[in-house]
Amino acid sequence: MVDAVRKGSTFLLFNLIGTNDIKSQEPIAIVLGHKAMTASAQWDVFGALVALKFQNKTYSEKNIGKAKQILREMRKEYQELFELRNRLLHSTWRIGWGNEYMSEQEFQEINVFRTEVSSKGVNLDSPLLENNVSDLRELIVRCEENAKLILRFQIVLIDGRDFNKNLN
Repeated sequence: MVDAVRKGSTFLLFNLIGTNDIKSQEPIAIVLGHKAMTASAQWDVFGALVALKFQNKTYSEKNIGKAKQILREMRKEYQELFELRNRLLHSTWRIGWGNEYMSEQEFQEINVFRTEVSSKGVNLDSPLLENNVSDLRELIVRCEENAKLILRFQIVLIDGRDFNKNLN
């Protein structure tokens, strides 16, 4: 999903600059691929490039309004998912063997939790997944769907198509 935003920014940069020269790819990859470019920073760059594209191309107010609505919806889902991703990555995982009797043979049970430290002491945060692989798969599907929408959005934008007709 973050890669979709990075690719979208890359294609928008090529389009705004007016080149698809292979030699232009490396400097763009250096900037957008640097570890300082967090998921949030990637989205900020993408949003700024979308705004530049609107300035350089003639779009109706209705089309721009629809595009901004879609962009807000994508941003909300993107932010929810990357925040959840960060919480999952920085949590403690127990897969299979972490259950009560260590009898899990299929490794379908997942326990993901974080400790919360405060002035009251240490508490376990509520589980981030509901203890099964299908919950993790649902998150993967959400990421894939958001990534597809992000890429479709930038294609419609670059091609100058109508957002109302192409992204409903």
